[in-house]
Amino acid sequence: MPHSLSAKTWPTGRFNARRLRTAFTLIELLVVIAIIVMLVGLLLPAVQAARESGRRGQCASNLRQIAQAIHDYQSSHGCLPSTPRPCGSTTVGSGSASTATPNLSWEATLLPSLDQMVMYNQLDPSQSWSSTTVGKGFAVSNSVTVATPIAQFACPSGTDPNRLDGDPAQTPWTPLAACTDYATITQVEQRTADAGLVDGAGLGMMPVNVRASLDDVRDGLSNTLLLVESAGRPQVFRRRLAFGTLPTNRVNGGGWSRSASDFGLDGSSADGTSFPGTCAINCTNGQDIGISPYPYPSPYGTGGTGETYSFHSGGANVAMGDGSVRFANEAIDMRVYGRLVTRNKNDLASADQLQ
Repeated sequence: MPHSLSAKTWPTGRFNARRLRTAFTLIELLVVIAIIVMLVGLLLPAVQAARESGRRGQCASNLRQIAQAIHDYQSSHGCLPSTPRPCGSTTVGSGSASTATPNLSWEATLLPSLDQMVMYNQLDPSQSWSSTTVGKGFAVSNSVTVATPIAQFACPSGTDPNRLDGDPAQTPWTPLAACTDYATITQVEQRTADAGLVDGAGLGMMPVNVRASLDDVRDGLSNTLLLVESAGRPQVFRRRLAFGTLPTNRVNGGGWSRSASDFGLDGSSADGTSFPGTCAINCTNGQDIGISPYPYPSPYGTGGTGETYSFHSGGANVAMGDGSVRFANEAIDMRVYGRLVTRNKNDLASADQLQ
């Protein structure tokens, strides 16, 4: 009988022992969790780097599309789009930052080439970008139309794509215009040259109030900047950190419809607080002009106060005159960058100095 009882209970005993041996203890569970956390910590930077690489690639694609639209415009009109006067007008001045009327950006003229024909037809070319007047034959004012974001004008690495820029001539400053993260550098500023930071002042590919064409680029299209990143405006950024609050602190520029979203090359100090300076890229996205009366003191006047700036690590995407897109290292020498801006000074700087 005892033997029989043992035979009946032994398998159950073996089963219980086996079940106890396969269970996790609390210490083993904690070790597993710690390993998982460690692996996630190791993989997260790689995932973030892959995502940023994709965003940087999309940003480059945006610049490529805009550059192609500029070339298409040149083919159709025989000249480059101009801010703020239409391309077909006669030359007026030599790069003055004064605002013409109506004031509407060159980006607005490219909308048909960027699959934005509906919005293009809504813009009244006889009115400035911030006009609240509804022109004859138009359903809404330009101030309403320009509040719409354009996907090709927004870098995916940038800040809120729905942020708005305002008209500095209006009091109080009121956000109303959707922003762009891209711009053209209209010229190398005289004060930058006077400070000995560049070889000399000179016009860029699309200067203000000047009828320009690709034929004017004597330094070579592949060696001359057409478009650059100037992200985050009108919020002031310095070394990846937002500075101050709108509208007390702001860069003049940002709206894709505004001529003031383009700017001249000044450069800044390494901390982005003083101008001109030896830093060409990523120290700041522009001079804080928010507390100054409008029009602003020389050299800005009604012009933009932006600088080349991106949220990409190590530099910024730029489009060259031939439509190619390169990556400009944020450590680039200001003198070299100035040579890349000017179109016909025989101060050649090879694009080989870009990535």
